[in-house]
Amino acid sequence: MTGVVAGFRGYLRPYRRSLVIGSLLTLAGVGLGLAQPWPLRAVVDGVLVPGRTGAEAARGLALAVAALVVLVVASAGVTYWGARLLAAAGLHVANDIRLAVLAHLHRLSLAYHGSHRVGDLSARVTSDVGYTQDMLVQLLSGLAPNLLLVVGMFAVMVVLDPVFTALAVLALPLLVLVTHRSRQRLRLAARRVRKADGALASAASEDLAAVHLVQAFTMEDDRLARFTGLSRTSLRAGLDAVRLQSGLAPMVEVAAVVSTATVLWFGAWRVIDGRLTLGVLLVFLSYLASLYKPVRSLSKLSTVLTKGMAAAERIRDVLDTPVEVTDRPGSTVRPVRGRIELRSVSFSYGREPVLDEQFRRIADSREVTEVTVVAVVSPHAAVPFANELTPGRHTDPTELSFQAEAEAAVALVAAVFDGWGPTVHRQVRSGSPATEIVRAAEEVSAELVSLAAGGRGLTSTILLGSTASRVQHSAPCPVLVCRPRRPAGG
Repeated sequence: MTGVVAGFRGYLRPYRRSLVIGSLLTLAGVGLGLAQPWPLRAVVDGVLVPGRTGAEAARGLALAVAALVVLVVASAGVTYWGARLLAAAGLHVANDIRLAVLAHLHRLSLAYHGSHRVGDLSARVTSDVGYTQDMLVQLLSGLAPNLLLVVGMFAVMVVLDPVFTALAVLALPLLVLVTHRSRQRLRLAARRVRKADGALASAASEDLAAVHLVQAFTMEDDRLARFTGLSRTSLRAGLDAVRLQSGLAPMVEVAAVVSTATVLWFGAWRVIDGRLTLGVLLVFLSYLASLYKPVRSLSKLSTVLTKGMAAAERIRDVLDTPVEVTDRPGSTVRPVRGRIELRSVSFSYGREPVLDEQFRRIADSREVTEVTVVAVVSPHAAVPFANELTPGRHTDPTELSFQAEAEAAVALVAAVFDGWGPTVHRQVRSGSPATEIVRAAEEVSAELVSLAAGGRGLTSTILLGSTASRVQHSAPCPVLVCRPRRPAGG
C-alpha cells in the first residue's frame, strides 16, 4: 500500500500545507481521545470511595464530568477539521491524477491506442480514478487517525501495566496475520474485478458507438450474448471479493471478544487481590474496546482499499508508459503550406464540366485559407433526403436505375441550393445538431457549396466521383455533402 501511495507522492506535494495541518489536528484529536477514559477513573477511584463527604464527592464528580465534556467536544472539533482538510486534499489529488492521466493518454502514440480498447482506457480515467480517490480519502481521513489511536492506546497501556497489556492484545498478532493474508487474496480478487470491469466498459462503449451497424446487420443478440458473458465474468470476480471481505468482520469480532474476556477475567481477580484499582481496569476495558475499532474499520475498508490499490496500479501503468514521439528541446513550429490536388477528377452537369483548374487545387493556401471537403452521400440516402427537401417533388427509387437515381437525387438536392452567393450557403438540413452543421458549412471555402449533412460525424476523406453516380455507396455514416460552385450563367 505504501508503494502505491508513494507512486503518487508528486501529486501530494502541492497540498502539503493542508496535509500537515490536517495531520496535526488529527494527532491532537488522538491525544484528546486517549484522555477521555481518565475522568471515569477519577470518578471511580476518587469519588466512589468510602469516607468521601457529600461536598467533596460533588466537587470531584463535577470536575470529572466537566473534563469529560471538554475532552469530547474538543476531540470532536479537531477531528472534524482534520478529517475535512485531509479528505479535501485527497479529492484534489484525485482530480489532478485524473487530468494527468487524460493528458498523458493524449500524448501517447497511436500504436498504444491501437493496442488498447477505448472503453478500458475510459474506465481508467473515470472509474479507476474514482476508486483511487476513495482509497486516498480513506487513508488520509479514516485509516491514519485510527492507526495513530491504536499506537497511542498501546503505549499508555504498556506504561500502566505491561503484563496486563500483553494479556489484552494476546489475540491481536494472530488477527493481524490472518487479516494480512486475507487482504492479499482480496487484492488479487480486486485486480480481477477491475480487469473484468474494464473489459465490460470497453464492450459497452464499442456496442453503443457502433449501434447503427449492430442494428443494420441485426447483431443485437450476438452482441448481447458477448456482453452477458463479460458481465458474468465480472459478477464472479465480484462475488469472490465479497466472500473474502465478509470473512474479515467475524474474525475481528471474535478476537475482540476473546481479548475483552481475558482482560475482564484477570483484571477482576487483580482488583479483588488489591493489585489493581477498579478505575484502571475500566480504563483498560475502555482502551481495549477502542483498540479494536480501527481493526474493525480496516476490515470494513478493506474492499475500498484493495479496489483503490488495484485501480491505482492500472493508473500507474498508463502514467509510466513512455511517450514515444516527443518534440526536441527548443523546437519551434514552422509555417506549413499544404495543398490537395484532385488529378483525373471531373465534375459536370450533364456534359458541361464545372470542376476546372481552380477547383482542382482546392487547398492552395494562396487561394483558400481553410477548406473542409468531406464526402458525397450515398445515392440511396440522397433520394429520401431530396424528397425531404422538396416535399412537392417525390422521386420513386424503384422507377430509376442506380445511375439515373443518383443523378436525379443529386439534381433535386442541388436545385434547392441554387442561387449561389459569395458566401457559403447555410441552408443545411439533417439530423445532426444545427451548430455542428453550421460550423462545418462555415469552414468550407466560398468556392464550394454545402449541400447536406447528417449522422454521427464528419469524415476527412475526399470522395468526389467523376460523375454524380460515382459516390460513396457504403458510407460508414451520413456525411457533409459538398460540390463545386456552379459557374455564373451555368
